[in-house]
Amino acid sequence: ISDVVREKDRGLGLDLPGAGTILSITKEAVRSSNTPEFARATFEVRIAPGGAVSNVKVLRSSAGVLGDWNAVAADVRGRLAGRSFTLPEAYAAGAIVTVEIVSQLQMPDGSTSGRPSVGAGAGNNVGGSVTFDASNIGARPKRHVGGSVSARPAT
Repeated sequence: ISDVVREKDRGLGLDLPGAGTILSITKEAVRSSNTPEFARATFEVRIAPGGAVSNVKVLRSSAGVLGDWNAVAADVRGRLAGRSFTLPEAYAAGAIVTVEIVSQLQMPDGSTSGRPSVGAGAGNNVGGSVTFDASNIGARPKRHVGGSVSARPAT
């Protein structure tokens, strides 16, 4: 069973120490950037055989100006400069880490609008209904940046 789990982890890039660190740093860089509040982006981080980051680039984005996304890639490269990642045997030739980022504004209840939902009366009910989450009262939406990471050996 452990071989099957190890193979599944390898396919997801979970066998590369440091992939989570790269994801966290990329999320921080996006959070502090001028990129749109509602957007998706994909970054590629290349790690050289010695474990140093050799390049960070934007592969695609759903919104915003390419210059802002390139600034995020440069920020990530700067934050990773000087770090050396441990590469397992399968990554002896280096690694290609793909980071998927999703950015959106959210209210405390997790909704993107925070507006009460109004429903019509059901059956013989003449009235209607309003549902809302009390945690949204007086709150402003905050930027939430999430993401996922995968890795594969460089060729």
